Amino acid sequence: MFRKEELESWLVALGNAITKPLDMYLIGGCAMSFKGIKDRTKDIDIVMLKRSDLNRLREALPAIGYKQMTELEDFYLSAVMVFEKKESRIDLFLRDICKQLQFTDAMVQRVELYKKLHNLNVYLASNEDIFLFKAITDREHDVDDCIELLKQRMSLSVIMSEMKAQTKHHWCFAVYEKLCQIDEKVGETTGLKEQVKRLCYSVKDKAPADFMYAVDKKKHWEE
Repeated sequence: MFRKEELESWLVALGNAITKPLDMYLIGGCAMSFKGIKDRTKDIDIVMLKRSDLNRLREALPAIGYKQMTELEDFYLSAVMVFEKKESRIDLFLRDICKQLQFTDAMVQRVELYKKLHNLNVYLASNEDIFLFKAITDREHDVDDCIELLKQRMSLSVIMSEMKAQTKHHWCFAVYEKLCQIDEKVGETTGLKEQVKRLCYSVKDKAPADFMYAVDKKKHWEE
């Protein structure tokens, strides 16, 4: 489990291990910690845009004590590579996140440069795109993280625009289910759920078999 100060130390160590210019994009709880939205995270989720950059990062991580995992649980097969050190884990993705969400050029345009450490440029995904990532995954604390993100300044139009651009991947159902979980836990905080529901209805024949398994389907999913 990383606190922000430990994440900062990790970044410095990684920056010292990178020998050629490299752009790295953070999209999960680690990015939220650097933004001051949460105080700690267990997982570090990194998106790379090019295979060559991914390989260079893979070569650098063992130098700061991380071991690449070869036997993974089914969920973590969605990452291209997974590294662990004690109880912390780094998931590496190459554009395709969890075999669902694509880290699009529009998402790249929304990132902010957090730090430049020697050859390493560290970028943080926008709150909107972190929300989408958190909404399609089913890890511990994802619902709570989504609730915290909804409290931040976010553009619902940006979220919907990205979802519509990626409708063919059908992860809109996961987002809707996560919004229903939020609704059941704290009450609806935005008008986002109804917009996502309409998007889901437009492709409802593509809904997965386990859609709405975590919430009261009759309560939420009505024409």
